[in-house]
Amino acid sequence: MSAQLRRAVRGASEEQLLRAIAARSASGSIAEILAAVPAEAGDTADDWAEELLRGATKKEEMLEEAGGTYTTGQVAQLLGISVAAVQQRRQRNRLVAVPLNSGEWGYPVVQFGDAGVPPALGRVLGAFEEPNPWVQLSVLLADDYGEGRIIDWIRTGHRIEDAIRIAASYGHQAAA
Repeated sequence: MSAQLRRAVRGASEEQLLRAIAARSASGSIAEILAAVPAEAGDTADDWAEELLRGATKKEEMLEEAGGTYTTGQVAQLLGISVAAVQQRRQRNRLVAVPLNSGEWGYPVVQFGDAGVPPALGRVLGAFEEPNPWVQLSVLLADDYGEGRIIDWIRTGHRIEDAIRIAASYGHQAAA
């Protein structure tokens, strides 16, 4: 794969490189570069590029639906706590934070309300077997279970046990 990527970068036009640089994620940049390379017989670079681009697009859509992200400093100010305390909450799986291209963490706005963080959010996040922030965000935004999104259940204190059960089910599918 790295040889294909090197070949793609060397053969990319200035316009293609600019599109890759402008992509909102590293995977989006790689996908833009790989998509610019003509496929050879048996070459799966196009398939990889499509998958990377699809993943990057889905992440962008989720962040948009989540209302964007706050920085660690913004969350600290919003909650009236230190930056270290915000980082500790992220590490303890009490806040959702997704890795951004800059190397920083982005805290999806949707998890915060007028009163700060809904009390049940930590319980729901703690129920995930493996705390992958993109999976967590996807589940919180899901509207597949009737009666609105799971994050809205958490905000209103409605169906908390259902939200915990749904979160706990992630990671168990692979073991089945």
